[in-house]
Amino acid sequence: SIYYQPKDRRLEIKKENYKPTNKVKIAHSPTRRDYKNTELLIEVVNQIPDLELVLIENKTYEEALILKSMCDITFDQMHLCYGNSGLEGMCFNQAVVAGPTDAARDLIMSYVGYEPYVYATVDTLYDVLRQLTYDVDFRNHCAQWGNKYVKEFHNEMAVANKLINIYERI
Repeated sequence: SIYYQPKDRRLEIKKENYKPTNKVKIAHSPTRRDYKNTELLIEVVNQIPDLELVLIENKTYEEALILKSMCDITFDQMHLCYGNSGLEGMCFNQAVVAGPTDAARDLIMSYVGYEPYVYATVDTLYDVLRQLTYDVDFRNHCAQWGNKYVKEFHNEMAVANKLINIYERI
């Protein structure tokens, strides 16, 4: 589990040198471009003038977190479920775009009661990113749900309690 709290002074120092632009920034840190729909994401972002892709590759973990922390949206993946990248985006209070399977969506809904990410498919990615880019209230609302989720369900105590329950059943 991950519950990253950006309190590291090195992160704050490097963010001071950051020069904001008027564009909404979307972070994407693929481990495998072919699996993470990277080429599709690049194509879609190029169609939305006010959206800027921050492609995070070949960076240290610290550098990746710094780059991601300066974004508004995180694009994770559209396979299986969200991954660590999505959880990091939620920790940074960003709207997270993911495309989990129906089974994963049902499991999350039954466990949590809401989807902590913005659901997208290959066919809906453009519309989803366009709405997140131009509808600030929607983007902020999605970010709040994700941040709430990661704090409630991916903190150390929540994960430890889940593991204890599993071990007690064995």
